[in-house]
Amino acid sequence: MSLYAVKDKDGDLWGRAYDKPETTKTFRTWTDPSDAEFTRSVNYPDGDVVELVEKLELVEVSEKVGGLLAGLRSEITVGSTGHYANYYVRNLRIIHDMSIEDIFRALDVGWTVKQPQRWYVKAPKEWSGRGERQRFF
Repeated sequence: MSLYAVKDKDGDLWGRAYDKPETTKTFRTWTDPSDAEFTRSVNYPDGDVVELVEKLELVEVSEKVGGLLAGLRSEITVGSTGHYANYYVRNLRIIHDMSIEDIFRALDVGWTVKQPQRWYVKAPKEWSGRGERQRFF
């Protein structure tokens, strides 16, 4: 969950009770960015809505590691796979050289699968289009 506040043109943060974090012990923020945007538009037209809690980036893994992480998450939550959780952790650590910290971070924050690198090849103008086979010279 993210927290939002309004930052005015001078760089000061303002909360829901029109207070600064330096002047009060209870700095109240918004959890809905649309509420913060409404307050900003009414009281601080030159300000911006800023996110106070930094979003963590997803762990980028290969397709095989993504499958193992999905299996590990399924085994931990439901227990419906045919392997123990140690099987997945051992394969991720030994075969794919992932640390325990990276495994838990991927399970906590999430992961994304790397897309394979693709190349665009410029085809020549002269095609041999006889029959079903097509080739270029």
